[in-house]
Amino acid sequence: MVMTLRDPATCHRAIATRDARFDGVFYLGVTSTKIYCRLICRARRPRPENCRFFLHAAAAGPAGFRPCRHYRPEQAPGYAPVDATGTMATVAARAIEAGALGGDPLPAASLKAAPGLRLPGTIDPFETAIRTIIGQQVSVSAATTVMGRVVEAFGDSILTPWPTLNRLTITPDPIARESVDSLAPLALNSAHALLAVALAVDSGHPSLAHSPDPERTIARLQEPPGMGQWTAHYFGMRIPGWPDDCIAGDLVMRKALAPLTPRQTEARSAARRPCRGDAERHRWRSSSFFKFSDCPILP
Repeated sequence: MVMTLRDPATCHRAIATRDARFDGVFYLGVTSTKIYCRLICRARRPRPENCRFFLHAAAAGPAGFRPCRHYRPEQAPGYAPVDATGTMATVAARAIEAGALGGDPLPAASLKAAPGLRLPGTIDPFETAIRTIIGQQVSVSAATTVMGRVVEAFGDSILTPWPTLNRLTITPDPIARESVDSLAPLALNSAHALLAVALAVDSGHPSLAHSPDPERTIARLQEPPGMGQWTAHYFGMRIPGWPDDCIAGDLVMRKALAPLTPRQTEARSAARRPCRGDAERHRWRSSSFFKFSDCPILP
């Protein structure tokens, strides 16, 4: 079928189903927002009378439309940041098949034992952020205890068939209304960082959603007080789901690759791009230090 702009009914059917086969074939401009985007955009579908269709992205700008900042329609499909996850997964799979990690015996052995191992995502970005902040300087068991106190204090109560399942996940708003002094008895040394992140997320800055520009998100996450490089990069792995994130100063990595410095570790990891995060996951899995000690690293 040849797509023409004289067939708006077909265009509307394509955008209604977000059919990826039409991605890049034509572009949608929305007159109510003056934004144009690709057909796979997950935004709410506009009214038919608000739709303009363009065969080329270059035609949308002169018509008065600006590109969507998330899907970046001015870039070729497959090359925008939103496409990075799928592209990196393909590259990583090819690299693994080609033996790109073969120079490092521990990840190589882990690849053979667990070829499907991937970085975990998250259901609730804010909850993951708070759990990471609490756990950045204490043991896993201590962080679990502190997190329980925070949820008990700020999570809404619910009734379930299970007595211990009695709180909903925490949200930024109630924590943002507190002060460092009121949080300190609950969160120990993490009070400043907890309040800073809650205030930032509650005001919409920075976003902890999946980001088309994870490096920028990670840099912004280090702006609040008490937010270190390790914590921000761990966010990058878990929240935007960035498979190329590298936590060069990670405790397990330092132990495993001693006497290399964090800078040397990061330089050495360049050969594994764009799947450095996946490689680190295998390093954690392979580390006896991580397996058998109560260390402050979150799996």
